[in-house]
Amino acid sequence: MRNISDRTILEDLVRRLHGLAPTQPGVWGSMKAQQMAVHLGDASAAVLKQGPFAAKPRDGPAGLLRFAVLYLMPRMPRGVA
Repeated sequence: MRNISDRTILEDLVRRLHGLAPTQPGVWGSMKAQQMAVHLGDASAAVLKQGPFAAKPRDGPAGLLRFAVLYLMPRMPRGVA
């Protein structure tokens, strides 16, 4: 598993962030370079407890349903859709 505590991975990440340009086409979905950089900054600040998480935690029925589907239901046989 990649981890930024590994110096080579951290250097690669910093190199990629320094290479961002506003005109660069997105390779990370529908976000533009500026949107992606803000997203990474917000997520990092939230994880480091420097700011709140933008999204609310998913609790309640959706979480219970996800648990039931992933862990309690039997596996579907291959080829059945």
